[in-house]
Amino acid sequence: MNQGVMTITVITLFCFEKGCGKMNKEELKTIDVFGKAETPIMHDTRNVDSAARYDTAAKTLLANKSLLAVILKRTVTELSQFNLDAIESYIEGDVQISEKPLYNAEKIVGRGTESKVLGEGSVYFDIAFNVIVPTTKERIKLIINVEAQNDFNPGYDLVTRGIFYCARQISAQLGQEFDTEHYNGMKKVYSIWICFKATGRFSNTITKLSLKPEYIFGNAPIKEKAYDKIGLVMVYLNKEMLSHDNLIDNLNTLFSTDKLPLDSRRQALINMGIKVTKELQKEVSDMMSRADEIMEKGRVEGREEGIFHMISLLKKMNASNKRILIVLKEECKISEEQAQEYLDKYDATHK
Repeated sequence: MNQGVMTITVITLFCFEKGCGKMNKEELKTIDVFGKAETPIMHDTRNVDSAARYDTAAKTLLANKSLLAVILKRTVTELSQFNLDAIESYIEGDVQISEKPLYNAEKIVGRGTESKVLGEGSVYFDIAFNVIVPTTKERIKLIINVEAQNDFNPGYDLVTRGIFYCARQISAQLGQEFDTEHYNGMKKVYSIWICFKATGRFSNTITKLSLKPEYIFGNAPIKEKAYDKIGLVMVYLNKEMLSHDNLIDNLNTLFSTDKLPLDSRRQALINMGIKVTKELQKEVSDMMSRADEIMEKGRVEGREEGIFHMISLLKKMNASNKRILIVLKEECKISEEQAQEYLDKYDATHK
């Protein structure tokens, strides 16, 4: 082991809002058939290609070293003393982004993005990189995983899942960083979760969990480096609320799926101390394009649902197809051909 440097392998867990569920009958009644829909249908992007493209673009942006440096400085104790330029320079090599599972590894090696340990199954990490920190004698691996979440409350506590990710990164080191004869080679791991669309008291908060001794009787002189092996950081974001915290508010702006101007997102980067390069601006623009796709798809789906609701009401009043076409043309400002297409599609899907 080289003395005087600390090696950190980093993988981060980011949770993105993908949708808010299907609309119920009461919500469908609120749809404006002139082309607008209430927020629920506009944000229903579950299992939609445009949402997957947004996630990919967002992960690419998150993998930018300048942005990672900001997040690491705020959440990783070992890096908090360094300035952003220094932290960015400590990130070794290319940041790896895994869009597909890697099946050929049995254990994490180097900057691999999959943890596949015999007997434990596979866990996939979307972003992985090494950080070399000078002036320290420790080599510490911090593991951060980038993952999209459909739901802030998926039926289990995200913190508990985060503990699993930390534990998995510890066990994956066996045979790589330490063995059963030399446990002191174990490196510290971090799992940093950035979750969008948090609710209640979780909204716009940052919490760090770590191992701490509890002295039940006496005061055993246990060295901190012997137990300080896990860091779990939960960053809960809610774009609907202002926190007056520089990191939280600007991450909310940067990754919002709302139709915000590019200048607003550029300013969010500047506010966090990030120099906006052409490459970074392109990554932001790409993510904005994917967010616009989500919004447009929601508008299209909302308009169709609204027209279908109108057709349903007219049929319940025993209106003829000819009368339905006339109403659709007049109320929805569409051509007769378009009205006929909506009517045919409704009949095909509502038999």
